[in-house]
Amino acid sequence: MAKKRKNQKEKKHYQRRFEDEDFAWLAEQFKKQAAQDPDLTLEEYAIHHGVESRRIRRFINVDQHTGLKNIITVWHGTTIDRARAIMEEGFKARGRAGKKIWFTQKSSEARRRAGHLAQSRGKAPVVFHCQINIDKYTEFDNPHPHHYAFKHSHIDKAIISSVSGLEVDREGNPPQGKRGKKELVDIIITGNSGKYGVLLWVNTYLEQTGQTLVDGDHPAIEKIHQWVATQYAGDREEAISEEEMLAQVKIHLNGEI
Repeated sequence: MAKKRKNQKEKKHYQRRFEDEDFAWLAEQFKKQAAQDPDLTLEEYAIHHGVESRRIRRFINVDQHTGLKNIITVWHGTTIDRARAIMEEGFKARGRAGKKIWFTQKSSEARRRAGHLAQSRGKAPVVFHCQINIDKYTEFDNPHPHHYAFKHSHIDKAIISSVSGLEVDREGNPPQGKRGKKELVDIIITGNSGKYGVLLWVNTYLEQTGQTLVDGDHPAIEKIHQWVATQYAGDREEAISEEEMLAQVKIHLNGEI
């Protein structure tokens, strides 16, 4: 019986949901193995680790001059006002002389920072997923584990792979203004938004409509998060629409709004 309980525990551990940093780590390991074994394919590597190859591929950016080995996967948390400027002008060191541009290798950490900035500035949070060639941007420190503090005054917007929380068009450009109906919330929910992203969407909506906010332990947040996860269990790639999110809020917060 003891052995059976142990196996059940191990099974539960290995069946946890992968986060962005897990796929980023797998991508980094694939780059290292591919450098030693040119015949290794991403599909074979993904099957070996029990994940879909497309989940790893989006964290791999091949540079025609340096190959794979000098590309790092990082995230940057900010707010929607700064995000629009970044989408147009790239990342810029701001403030006093010696100011650095910070990135983290943990998406969860970037989301937390975006959340803190959002609360202090009263703006919607945004997280950038980036691929940086450190052969091009060579001036950086690693002041803390998983952190990169770049000393460059400007980093081109071409490093941006995706954005969570800011609506962008198919070319990756920010919207040029509101057209048609007014958006309810300036936060976009995708397969990478996670429970925290759902909480931010719901509370932003509740705040804008003058209603009581909820915390992360509210059962409605977990139910909506699970619903979002099921939407991306198949081949869905487009973001969750406001109408879909609003329907879920009304279903799971019925009687509270």
